[in-house]
Amino acid sequence: MENKRHNEEVDIFELFRYIGKAFDKLGNLLLRFFNFLLRNIIIIGILILVGLIAGYFLDRNLPEKRKTVATVVSNFESAGYLYKNISEIESLLNNKNEDFLQKMGISETEASHLTLEAKPIEKTLEITPEEKTFFDILEDNEIMTDDEKKELMKRSYSYHEISLFHNESQDGRKYLEKIMEYLRKNSFYIELSKQRNQDIDRRINSNYYVLAQIDSLLGNYTQLIASGGEVGRNLIYSENSLNLAGLMNVRMELQEETTKLLTEKVENTAFLKVIDLGYPRDLEDVSVFGKKIVLIPFLLIVGFLLFSVFMVIRAKGKSLE
Repeated sequence: MENKRHNEEVDIFELFRYIGKAFDKLGNLLLRFFNFLLRNIIIIGILILVGLIAGYFLDRNLPEKRKTVATVVSNFESAGYLYKNISEIESLLNNKNEDFLQKMGISETEASHLTLEAKPIEKTLEITPEEKTFFDILEDNEIMTDDEKKELMKRSYSYHEISLFHNESQDGRKYLEKIMEYLRKNSFYIELSKQRNQDIDRRINSNYYVLAQIDSLLGNYTQLIASGGEVGRNLIYSENSLNLAGLMNVRMELQEETTKLLTEKVENTAFLKVIDLGYPRDLEDVSVFGKKIVLIPFLLIVGFLLFSVFMVIRAKGKSLE
């Protein structure tokens, strides 16, 4: 028993001794690094000064980046089509595809300053109970990767934000209009939108007809009651009298449905409908390292440190030889 206790005390002592050595090594390493900075303070100062001057002139002369945003509603489950083609357009812009740029009327110089991205507006998510159950299963099981889940979720959103990043001298609205025109050139969705709008028109006309009949019936019934006499009173209290409350509820439901159909018809004028096209604006939350005046001095110092480490390793390698 005493031997066991003695061994445990030795193990703890050894552990503290190793920890002390580790702190000593860390302290020595920090001291050596600090001495290295003092020995090279002039070089580091020159690198910082050169970086600041170069970064200042680059920030001043390079055109400022701006962003133009379009809010788009995707109909007929066309969100997958939207994201697939946004990714393709981004690739075509990066590669400066001649055929695509010619169709869009964009020069290679203009394309080099354009960046496109899209994301869903999450607050407009509308899913059925079945879809919710399906997404819950995906969340609880590792059937798909996180990226695959995100791509699948995008298809459940109706509203999307398409952002175009460009130089301040470029007209972002003009480019986004051309991009949306390019995206809408799909015969399948065009025909689907046409058929859907024809169906909406039929339903709207049918609702208007029923509403007119209800209004006529209510008008005649009101006149009959207003005429007084036994006929009016008997009609009110008879079993065959109109169910005014039910009729008014039907009328309200038809009006609400017609309003929704009219809204849907406006949205369906294109299967990808731009409901808001903003004006170019400054980028939000630009990081400190996004400024050349900070980035260039940082890169120069990192480069100098890496070069110094390389030279030390090279010198030790030669000494071993």
